[in-house]
Amino acid sequence: MSEWTITLLALPGFFVGTMVWSRIAHLLQAILGIDGEAKAGEEEGPAWTRNQVLAVIAWVAGWLVVFGGLAYYFFDLRRGPSGWFWLFIGVTATPGVIMPPALIFLFRHQRRTAEYTAELESEPPSDAVFVYEITFDEPYIRTMIDRYLRQLPMGGSIKAGFVVLAGAAVVIWVIDPFGGDGALIASLILIIGVPALIVAHRMSRRLMFSDFGYASHMGKGSAYKLSAAGLEVEGHRPWHRVLWPDLIKWPDLWIATRFSDGFFLFGGGAMAWLPDAALADATPEQVGYFVSERMKLRTQK
Repeated sequence: MSEWTITLLALPGFFVGTMVWSRIAHLLQAILGIDGEAKAGEEEGPAWTRNQVLAVIAWVAGWLVVFGGLAYYFFDLRRGPSGWFWLFIGVTATPGVIMPPALIFLFRHQRRTAEYTAELESEPPSDAVFVYEITFDEPYIRTMIDRYLRQLPMGGSIKAGFVVLAGAAVVIWVIDPFGGDGALIASLILIIGVPALIVAHRMSRRLMFSDFGYASHMGKGSAYKLSAAGLEVEGHRPWHRVLWPDLIKWPDLWIATRFSDGFFLFGGGAMAWLPDAALADATPEQVGYFVSERMKLRTQK
């Protein structure tokens, strides 16, 4: 493998790093109690403590030291960087790729929360209540996971990932920045990237289902209520890395999406799939108008 082609091993390294990062993040979040859930008498979720911030910094620093150290260990001073070096470089780069957009999203959410809180306080109260009778079973959980992943840039559509890989391969083949190895590099991108994309696509769903499924709530029902106060849950709900609060206020909801067969809501420590078939004594059009008055309602097929 040439000096240029061996660098492509950083790609599967990043996929591995993303998987490991997400699992450790869930565990750290549970240990530190970073759930953002408002306690009784609090208007907003608790602010991060100094110890929590230091623990997150130590986690990121430890990640860089461990995997950066492994990359350095596999660096051959005589022959140059090996394949293992580039693989661990991909893992090491995970925080640098994930943290910036996550922080940008967090800051935008905080600004949006403040804006919507001011808007809702100025509006007259509404007595409308829309009730969804939800039964938790495997088809429901899998549909909810699919709806969630489809909110991500390429999470729900593996075809989009294939288009990106194919586009990158064509650009490298045509421009050929590697001095005659453009066709080989393009081929290796597809050979390595396509299987990695398929594995990541399937693993993301299996890992999420392992979190949500096979728990005490399976086969049981709950009532999800949409009102002027927000999304209220009565009864069981799927387990998540954060305990779902009984009431999620509208400013805490980040995403609302209308699908052909229901609504998907995400934010405030929860994700909720509200199928039209579970709606009682109302129409989806009424719910759509109600939600769109309180936050931006997107539409997906």
